[in-house]
Amino acid sequence: MVVDPLVYSTFVGGGAGELEEPVAGVAVDAAGRALVAGQTNTTDFPVTVGAFQTSNAGGSTDLFVFRLSADGSDLEWSTYLGGTNADYPYDIAVDSGGLAVVVGRTNSTDMPTTSGAYDTVHTGSDHEGFLLKLNAQGTGLVFSSYLGGNATDELVAVALDGTDGILVAGNTLSPDLPASSGAAFENLTGFSFDAFVAKVRSDGSSVDALTYLGGAKWDVALSLDLDDQ
Repeated sequence: MVVDPLVYSTFVGGGAGELEEPVAGVAVDAAGRALVAGQTNTTDFPVTVGAFQTSNAGGSTDLFVFRLSADGSDLEWSTYLGGTNADYPYDIAVDSGGLAVVVGRTNSTDMPTTSGAYDTVHTGSDHEGFLLKLNAQGTGLVFSSYLGGNATDELVAVALDGTDGILVAGNTLSPDLPASSGAAFENLTGFSFDAFVAKVRSDGSSVDALTYLGGAKWDVALSLDLDDQ
């Protein structure tokens, strides 16, 4: 048996905090570069010059997003991302242009959002789902949007189709998500969490389709994948 050699291994993180810095997801672009999303409460996470957000916004946790060179030798860009409350990433994908798309949940009413995004206002009771896309240098947001209703919501998985349309899966207690007319399940079922699946336009400006998924008890989505259709 031949075991392939380790291509690279590295640490990335800060030290001025009390929590671990878990990685929520990794995606690899066409050039073999790893794009990584995770969470941190440190104030000294390594960021790069010109990063979109160079410091922790003051919440219990912020996101970090960074890109490593294909051989793992260079932190090409790295940024904090978040508001003044707790922010949690759950998944990351990379589009055809190598741009990182990140989803998760946030307690922050001041999570950075962009003009023209689907939803720029935190409307939930606590956690609200979010999705965002960073530019190729990690210096700005292509778009950033909340996605949720009037109760607890989270986005836990993301996948991109052949036109960079964004498919997300999440979980919700909100009865007022923008379900599509004729969707498989147009309404929240029961009084506990339901899963939901949505398609968001590639520029983050609209939710083109959404359905609840669940029965009378607790139902949650954990991951998402696409077939070749």
